[in-house]
Amino acid sequence: MSTALAAALSLVLALSGAFVAPGTDARAAEPTSGVSRWSVEIAARPGTTTHEISTRTFTLAAVTWSRSSPRPARIELRTREGRGWGEWYELAVDSSPAPDGRFATEPFVADGASQVQARITAPRAPAGLRLDLVHVADDGTPGTAGLDLAPQGSSASGDELRPGIVTRRGWGADERRTKDVSSSTWLKAMYVHHTAGPNSYSRARAKAVVRGIWAFHTQGRGWPDIGYQFLVDRFGTIYEGRRGSIDGLPVGAQAGGYNASTIGVAVMGDHTSTEPSQRVVDAVVDVLAWQAHRYGVDPRGKVRLRTARSSGSVTRWAYGRLTPRLPVIRGHRDTNHTACPGARLYAKLPAIRRAVEAKVERAARRLGATPPQLRAPRPSDADVDRLALSAKVKVSWRELPGAVRYEVVKRSARHGRSPAQTKYAWKVEKTTARTHAKVRVPRGEAWVIGVRGLDALGRPGKVRELGTTTRPVAARNLELDGRWRTEQDRASFGRAVHVSQGPGARLRVDGARRARAVWIVAPTGPGQGRVRVLVDGERVATVSLARAEPDPRGRIRVSLRKPRSGRVVIRAVGKVPVRISAVALERGRF
Repeated sequence: MSTALAAALSLVLALSGAFVAPGTDARAAEPTSGVSRWSVEIAARPGTTTHEISTRTFTLAAVTWSRSSPRPARIELRTREGRGWGEWYELAVDSSPAPDGRFATEPFVADGASQVQARITAPRAPAGLRLDLVHVADDGTPGTAGLDLAPQGSSASGDELRPGIVTRRGWGADERRTKDVSSSTWLKAMYVHHTAGPNSYSRARAKAVVRGIWAFHTQGRGWPDIGYQFLVDRFGTIYEGRRGSIDGLPVGAQAGGYNASTIGVAVMGDHTSTEPSQRVVDAVVDVLAWQAHRYGVDPRGKVRLRTARSSGSVTRWAYGRLTPRLPVIRGHRDTNHTACPGARLYAKLPAIRRAVEAKVERAARRLGATPPQLRAPRPSDADVDRLALSAKVKVSWRELPGAVRYEVVKRSARHGRSPAQTKYAWKVEKTTARTHAKVRVPRGEAWVIGVRGLDALGRPGKVRELGTTTRPVAARNLELDGRWRTEQDRASFGRAVHVSQGPGARLRVDGARRARAVWIVAPTGPGQGRVRVLVDGERVATVSLARAEPDPRGRIRVSLRKPRSGRVVIRAVGKVPVRISAVALERGRF
């Protein structure tokens, strides 16, 4: 390739004056003690490599750019540690925007580096190029702090194969800045990953590297927690990643499109050309064997997963499509367009599967297999209100043999938004030993409420959907034209009622999302008026609020032939004034 053509294809990040970017003061960006983040803005020009960017010592780095720019074809980094420059590493691109709208590569671990170079291949210069850096100070704790060395539980507990794990407390997770996530319904597949960067961090600094990854994922990418369920350092030490991974199945960010019903084990280092040590491979086997035995997963089996929406790495199959039957123990590259977990570690997967199977079979012969997943509880005779005027909704179910506790779970969506959970994941709302519970549903939200049992091993059973409930939209979402007045009324819902001042008075709700029915909450009774309901300008129904008996919190349901999205208008009809307290948009299962 000619020099001119190479220059045209490669846009290289050249330092035009490194400085700390505005708004990235390190002291203001310290999520936990000893963690600092800062940025170096860089300008793009044709060339081959950046200048040697000198900065204070950092633990990991990532390249970020503005949302409006095209996805670069190739991004590489190298760092200088000690006497010389290391090799170039290609970084995978996380194509999900952060809350500030920026895109980024996956983090590049280079603990102790103080110089970095980058090169990028792209059709044109990405706008707003920036090098984001994280440094984690040594916390001074012994290397085994928080190391759980003793497998827990009695025979067939599912934890007989549990290896020693450095807990989140042991590596210094800041739980105040960690948010709860949804929980998978069961474990179906296990991903093996690697991070990028030189395999040169010290044993004493390994926990600092984990904290750095956590800081980048939560503070740099806006994720609720670190993306992986487990991590393994180059010395074979295992770390608890996402909160709750030791005892449960929190949904991670390890394989965009396939995060539910899976876990991810990330090896901290690059294994594109570097052979993983035997102690690293053994640690990966230990984690996978423990999880396979606990959940009854076949380590040599294959499984199909349905592709969910991915805001992260690009999936190899379109949304809604089933993958082919792929190995239960798999590399990230098997379902996503990435080189992860590196060619050398990926080549170890057949041996890892055999070793995991051998460990699981030995455990089964010695202790017996763990019991199957609990079936779903049976619902009680009490129905869940489709429209909840009270802030607390009562739910109940029948006792389930084998369950020691129950989790009331939900899939929820705010007014105008899609649900965050897939059907393979639920958010735990409440845990109880009883067969009934009250759950608080905020205004303007629709919930699919379910329940599942937890067995003696703490594993979740199958979910029984109890029903869908919807709360009226918040008062701020009601748009009234000038022909209404609002009166205080202690007997009405919300202690207020909107009264029309003539025919044609319009009340509007924007942002309906797949509504199956429109509910009008209003005083009903003799002599009440009529309203017309329209959705996106189409007349749906004209209904009367007149009833034989008065009810200050009457509920009128207007069914829609199919789920509708858009604008809902309620218009007063005739000369009789209309009194309305609230509007709710019922949603079906999601």
